[in-house]
Amino acid sequence: MKTAVRSHPIHRSTPGRIAIAAAVIGLSFAVASPALADDSNDRQTRFPETITLPNDAVAGDLGFRPEGIVVKGNTAYAGSLVDGTIVTANLRTGQTAPLVAADGDPAVGLKIAGPLLLVAGGPSGELRAYDHRSGKEVAVRHIPEAGFVNDLTVAGDTAYFTDSQRAVIYALPVDGDTVGEPREIPLGGDFALAPPGSFNGNGIAVFDEDTLILGQSADPDGSGSALYLVDVSNGEATRITITGGDVTAADGLLLQGRTLYVVQNRENSIAQFRLSSDGTEARFVRTLTDPDFDVPTTIDFGPRGDLYAVNARFGTPGTDSVAYEIVRVQR
Repeated sequence: MKTAVRSHPIHRSTPGRIAIAAAVIGLSFAVASPALADDSNDRQTRFPETITLPNDAVAGDLGFRPEGIVVKGNTAYAGSLVDGTIVTANLRTGQTAPLVAADGDPAVGLKIAGPLLLVAGGPSGELRAYDHRSGKEVAVRHIPEAGFVNDLTVAGDTAYFTDSQRAVIYALPVDGDTVGEPREIPLGGDFALAPPGSFNGNGIAVFDEDTLILGQSADPDGSGSALYLVDVSNGEATRITITGGDVTAADGLLLQGRTLYVVQNRENSIAQFRLSSDGTEARFVRTLTDPDFDVPTTIDFGPRGDLYAVNARFGTPGTDSVAYEIVRVQR
């Protein structure tokens, strides 16, 4: 039986400017011993498969409307597209708590770097840093020319942010709780912007210390989505050859070794690929879906290797009666 937890009410945040508006893999586990059965039951009992995010944490009545998620230990962090509110969720119990009060601008992608919770600010052009324990603001950097700062990843002492409307990546130095000044890395090589109105650079992951993997939601030739290797020293992008399948509606990326997960938001699925040793080829392995998916956007690894996604529910009119959830997916 799938378990769901609804959070206790928390106080509504100070109003701010309102901005932008698999099946758990069908694995049938053959129980070989009572120990395996007990472990499965324990997972179901203590780690709910859905956690409802608190609509009353955000200003107005548009609902929580999450986009980004990051997990540290048994705690997930989720941010609101409505006003930048960030809450934590205990993945063991399903209980939520406020962390960052609304500032009026969206919270899109999230990542943790040491003591910091880093946040992509969408159309605000902001790169934000908070203490991930207290929620205290540490730094805000602003990109005046930014289009839509969407997602990010962290490699060593640098966080890399994507922009879905410009052919650039932003590099932000991060050392402990010290945040430097951002610089632009123009994208070249195989990367080209899709027609106006399209979403471009979106999900991003670290391939190695010198190279990132970048997802483009809509590729220029109109064939779906695209993946690239990006040299961080000069922004040179090499398109990754996809075999055995394709990618559409690409959103968040997650990499473990040579296994790449690509969230396909409007497909309500996660595509799993196996990368070649040099990263230039991605072989389709399988699709993960879940009956609880409703336009998932980003994912992270959680306890026991499960994946955790957030349902953005794009296309659903936002109200405080709509349930926005974190969904656990067993691999």
